Amino acid sequence: MSTAHLEIERKYLIKRPGEDILVQHGAKKYVIEQIYLPDRGEDTERIRKISIDRVTEYYHTVKKHVTDLTRIEKERRISRDEYERLKKLAGYPPMRIEKVRWRLPYGGVCIELDIYPFWHKTAIAEVELAGEDERVVFPDFVRIIREVTHEKQYPNRALAELLRDGKISEPEF
Repeated sequence: MSTAHLEIERKYLIKRPGEDILVQHGAKKYVIEQIYLPDRGEDTERIRKISIDRVTEYYHTVKKHVTDLTRIEKERRISRDEYERLKKLAGYPPMRIEKVRWRLPYGGVCIELDIYPFWHKTAIAEVELAGEDERVVFPDFVRIIREVTHEKQYPNRALAELLRDGKISEPEF
């Protein structure tokens, strides 16, 4: 069954934190592979494989842009077979990205810290909010470089495209 919800999200470029400090602060580790399917107009469609503590789950997600901060997200759990079938529709080479996501509960929200294998000094922090005007607060050990919510090169789909095309580089700060 597919569930839809409103996703209001801010995104930040941060200095890459050490895994030890994330564990120390209660963050939970997820290993993610995301593959983007061909464009469907204004919708973004992806499949995702998430491994948590040696358990793997598969998802199909469609996001529809509402504003710079808000999207309608429809997500459903799928089987491994469906994941493999949809993966074949992604083209070659696929727009694919791997990351380690650390989910860190803090200040009443969950901060998601995405650590990418192609960056060594930086990472992305995402925070889902209840409203577009909600204030975001980070723990002291998360060093914000700048907000990148409105920068077109930082959505995961854009990073996957840069990676596929061999044009990925570490952000300067």
